[in-house]
Amino acid sequence: MDPLTHALTGAALINVFPVPELRRRELLFAMFVSAAPDLDLAPAFLANLPRNLIPGALLFDPKWMHVHRGMTHSLFFAVVFGLASGWIFWRLGVRKGSPARWSVFAVLALLSHVFFDLLNGGVALWSPFSGVWVSLADLPVVDPFTLGPMLLCFLTVTQPSMLWRRRGPEGSLEKTWRCFSEKTSERYSARKIAACCLLFTGAAVALRLVLA
Repeated sequence: MDPLTHALTGAALINVFPVPELRRRELLFAMFVSAAPDLDLAPAFLANLPRNLIPGALLFDPKWMHVHRGMTHSLFFAVVFGLASGWIFWRLGVRKGSPARWSVFAVLALLSHVFFDLLNGGVALWSPFSGVWVSLADLPVVDPFTLGPMLLCFLTVTQPSMLWRRRGPEGSLEKTWRCFSEKTSERYSARKIAACCLLFTGAAVALRLVLA
């Protein structure tokens, strides 16, 4: 899937995971670690500037797959990087909950990335021990049935103040977003909304796999 879908999936997962307190730092960590495997595209992106500044230029480059979805999309990377990043995040100042809890979350977020990419083209799942490419399906990279629910979840359960510190008057879009989130949270908990969006996404994926 596209990096945005992965990051938004991390934001949904952190809302259902039992964390002591969800603030800006925890949310951004969840979004980062969930999208982190796609950092393997950085060398290819930097190697062909300024062309890759055009939105989608790298995504539709036929050479991109040769440098993408290797070891950073493997089970080995998900476990090792997840355990390490969770402990580092806790050690750098969170100090709430146990380091094991944050490591478990990071591993799960990374595994969600691997799972979604297995559904659209595949990954080197067993790297670095094997270069065998594993694929479960060939869904679109930008999939509206995945991106849509994750984006809706994000806009519903996330306050703009969790992403940035406002300096100045509140803009109309920001105010609309805040009011929408506040009104929704009055009736439904963030955990329930995130769980429903994740379940809908999983059901939509499963249905298309069955019908394929």
